[in-house]
Amino acid sequence: MKKRKGITGRVLLVAVIATMLAATACSSNSGNKGGDNASPQNSASGPAVSSESATPNTEADPFGKYDPAIIVNTAVNVSPSTKYAPGESPESNVWTKEFEKDLGIKLKFSWSVPSEQWNDKINVAIASNDLPDMIMVNDSQMKQLVESDAIADLTEAYNKFASPLLKKYMQSYEGKVLGAATFDGKIMGIPPLAPVVGQSLMVWIRKDWLDNLGQPDPASFDDILRIAEAFTTSDPDGNGKPDTFGIGINKDTVKSLAGFMSAYNAYPTYWLKTADGKLAYGSIQPETKAALTELQQLYKDGVVDKEFGVKDAAKMNEDVAAGKFGILFGNQSTPISPLTGSLKNDPNANWLPYPITTIDGSPYRTPLNAKPSSFLVAKKGVKNPEVVVKAANLYIEKFYGEHATADDYNRLKIAQVDDGKGGKMKIETFLYAPVRVENPDKAIAAYQHVNQALSDGKTDILTVEEQDYYDAVKKYMESKDVDSWGYYRIYGPAPSSYSVISDYYVKNNSFVYNEFTGAATDTMSQKKSTLDKMEAEVFTQIIMGESLDKFDKFVSDWKSLGGEQIASEVNEWYAKQ
Repeated sequence: MKKRKGITGRVLLVAVIATMLAATACSSNSGNKGGDNASPQNSASGPAVSSESATPNTEADPFGKYDPAIIVNTAVNVSPSTKYAPGESPESNVWTKEFEKDLGIKLKFSWSVPSEQWNDKINVAIASNDLPDMIMVNDSQMKQLVESDAIADLTEAYNKFASPLLKKYMQSYEGKVLGAATFDGKIMGIPPLAPVVGQSLMVWIRKDWLDNLGQPDPASFDDILRIAEAFTTSDPDGNGKPDTFGIGINKDTVKSLAGFMSAYNAYPTYWLKTADGKLAYGSIQPETKAALTELQQLYKDGVVDKEFGVKDAAKMNEDVAAGKFGILFGNQSTPISPLTGSLKNDPNANWLPYPITTIDGSPYRTPLNAKPSSFLVAKKGVKNPEVVVKAANLYIEKFYGEHATADDYNRLKIAQVDDGKGGKMKIETFLYAPVRVENPDKAIAAYQHVNQALSDGKTDILTVEEQDYYDAVKKYMESKDVDSWGYYRIYGPAPSSYSVISDYYVKNNSFVYNEFTGAATDTMSQKKSTLDKMEAEVFTQIIMGESLDKFDKFVSDWKSLGGEQIASEVNEWYAKQ
């Protein structure tokens, strides 16, 4: 099998994609060779293991194989949507075999539960001190385990055994990913790399409506506002009825208006670094008030649907499909939903993405949240916590390392197996891996590879996943297949989602991060839901015409009802990072 071309280093910015969706883990020896794991065992934690252990090798080999093989107790959540090839299961599959073959790690499963029961099972295991050797936990569970001194400090294991690629990936997004797993300077878990660059915000506009009205493409945010008014008042669909609105939003104002707000340098729900080096809550800043002021005027002028306050995202999507809106603030996935519905109802609908600019002409920054949602941790007392680090090394090496091959990709990432009906079906075998750390440049690389293949006709550069994108893009280009349009507009030639991200945001490093990546503070756990509800209600009320003084009262109430204490706790956390 020919070697597949690597994608490390092809992209200018460390960007997205990473997942750690399966909750499993492992533990072992600290050297390159060793015997069975000698961690303390509880009666319910799975098979007991031998206490035999070989002398650790002083050389820290990121890919060193344990010989004899070691046993590692872990657990797995089982999603009903996960498919397994014939003869395989969560406990025995291509990845469990790969770990034993390449690393000398025999995974033993203490228990498995359906995904919806996973957190409850973990909470019970934490309460009874009955964790497997290594396990995936969420951020609040991670915090609890750290505070109770129940998991291992992985700092030494990470520093000694992490491969160069793992260290590079873990420094993505200004180091915030690994920072989320760091407590008082100690690395306590291996976090996933969440899909981050795909969160980048952009504005989607019906180009056919622009053309109908003889309007040029927007060059500033003032142009966006002008276009929104024209889409409301000038009958852009030509049906002779005043039945269109400029900007589509729904009752989830904080989410559906994030792109609009960012044009005013406003970032609700984000914790932002201030000039004094501390963190401040974005929702209570003057910039947010300025954005709400503009939205109030747009609502008054009819540019925003008068009924947005009672419409959820699904209802707004129905209105998009029905041709009610000409502007949406969304992200890279917006073409899949809701824009494809618009095309199915109106073949002339031509939605194009544009980068957002600021109202005051300052450099634009799109908000990104790099906070991991889960962490792979080692139970305190295991002899060899570096196994989880080596497992992450292996995953990365198989797909992105110097010796990555198409054969490995087609077995361990996305495999084609017999469907039992004389055909083939694709299986996402990467879901079986106990640790998954993807190349953070993966999505932008896919965009680059797809367009390179479209240009030169050579598809050998494509991974199996990229081939699917390429096939969809080419299908739309050749047959105008509506169901393929979403991928065409995401990964295809400019203007597309990733052309905006790559050519504008990445090129100009136009990102602002949520600086708080820790678990919920004590006061957050008690009061955040109440404060969030108040925030959403006040934003809606202001947009619909209530006095702007209500924003100032909201700020005061937010602080007195727990926000000020939350800010103190957030900054206490930040000072330790």
